[in-house]
Amino acid sequence: MSRSARLRGLLFHNLTLKISSLALATLLWLHASTLHTYEDVLSVRLTVSGIPDSMVTLTPVPERARVAFRGKGDQLWWLSLRQPQVVVSLDEPRQGVTMVPLYPANVRVPGGLDVQVTDVVSPRSLRVELDVLTRKTVPVVVETAGLPAAGYVRVSDEIEVEPPHVTLEGPSSVIDDLDRVRSEPLDVANAKGLVARKVRLLLPPAPLLSASVEAVTARVQFERLARHTLVAQPEANREVPEGWVLQPAEVRLHLWAPGSLEDSLHSLTPEQLGVSVTIPRTPRDSTVLDIAVQPPGWIRQCTVDPPRVVLQRSPPGS
Repeated sequence: MSRSARLRGLLFHNLTLKISSLALATLLWLHASTLHTYEDVLSVRLTVSGIPDSMVTLTPVPERARVAFRGKGDQLWWLSLRQPQVVVSLDEPRQGVTMVPLYPANVRVPGGLDVQVTDVVSPRSLRVELDVLTRKTVPVVVETAGLPAAGYVRVSDEIEVEPPHVTLEGPSSVIDDLDRVRSEPLDVANAKGLVARKVRLLLPPAPLLSASVEAVTARVQFERLARHTLVAQPEANREVPEGWVLQPAEVRLHLWAPGSLEDSLHSLTPEQLGVSVTIPRTPRDSTVLDIAVQPPGWIRQCTVDPPRVVLQRSPPGS
């Protein structure tokens, strides 16, 4: 018989007896261990009660605590399965910081178990910071980013927002300082018409602050600019002194307005634009004067060519 065969024979000889002996030894060890008294530290659930619905905690409270128990082995084993807990009750909750010490009396042991709570190892105390829960309705502010297509302009300076207001909920120390909420910018790059998109609200990084909606719809309309050029003679605020002239006597006005107002743009007259210059009381040779223009409010852009005129003495014989 080979050596490997002899080893297999020895291994499987009286195999049933060997397994039974091992099982019996294990049972005897387990039985003996349950009769001894031990100390063990378990991680147990920690709950805080007594906080009214009108208040919120500003700082997180630990979810678990480490507690030391004393008892027989079988009792500690059942304890680990039945999940004891540490319960802290705030009898008089108030706004601000409250330090709450933890004692063995705060530990709740499931009924029917003969174990002793010897200590709350950690944390030794809880720091509970409370604030009043407040609600406040504020407007939503949306701004644009980017430039529309060349030759296009916004029809209105106002951006339509839906909903225009949102309700905030959170600690009063945060809510009281908020009078508006901003959103992500509305991208209008190369826009030529209506731009309507959802934009997310940008809430300040404050604990437990929430809004009634996460995003709003922002709309803004763009239209093509119409252009019109006319010639105007600047009106002096007082009579030009004898022997003096304004050069040039006429200027060109370049006006831009939304395309929907093109007819009104082309019907404008120089008198409606308030083109003027201010004549000094004691002019000096070649005094440069700025040209003032007062176009209607719906004119989006107005340029003057040239932007200045010169008050100078008139040439001899003119």
